[in-house]
Amino acid sequence: MSSIALTKRRALSQVVTMLIILVVSVMMAGGTMTYYTMAVTSSTMKMEQLVINGAHIWTDASGAQAVIRVENIGGRDALVTAVEIRFVEEPWSSVYYSEGNGGSLTPCQGLNITGPFSHTIGEETLNFTQAEGSLLLPMGGSLILYVDQPDAIDISDLGYMVQISVCTSTLQYITVVDVELA
Repeated sequence: MSSIALTKRRALSQVVTMLIILVVSVMMAGGTMTYYTMAVTSSTMKMEQLVINGAHIWTDASGAQAVIRVENIGGRDALVTAVEIRFVEEPWSSVYYSEGNGGSLTPCQGLNITGPFSHTIGEETLNFTQAEGSLLLPMGGSLILYVDQPDAIDISDLGYMVQISVCTSTLQYITVVDVELA
């Protein structure tokens, strides 16, 4: 009679065991993918993203002037470390900036900026100060940069396409503009 007790053992079949292993592995893979997707999405949301949505270069016999409007639409503050016109980095002593949007960009002070100044752009009067090193561009903010007498631009460049670069601590943002007569 003891042999009867041995035959009444219960166990899972191979099919049921495989189904359990398969379901558990699929659930673990789904959780891993969800975690990875959330990590990638949250890390890209915290990056700077600048948009150059207005740029001009004007020149005449008295000199040249460039203006750039830069907006930070990214998820963190940006640090503008350099402005390049035609691959030449402009010294901070010739860069003037103001926070704000304003309207259409226009040349100011007869293409000869001599110090801090006020300039009306659209319906907004902005106060421009000379840059002294890197410029902080907060998340959601915008800067208007005037470059007085860019080193690589003169009257002979009239009508040519010129590259303007705004460099940050991590990326470089580029636009191309036509040199216009002031």
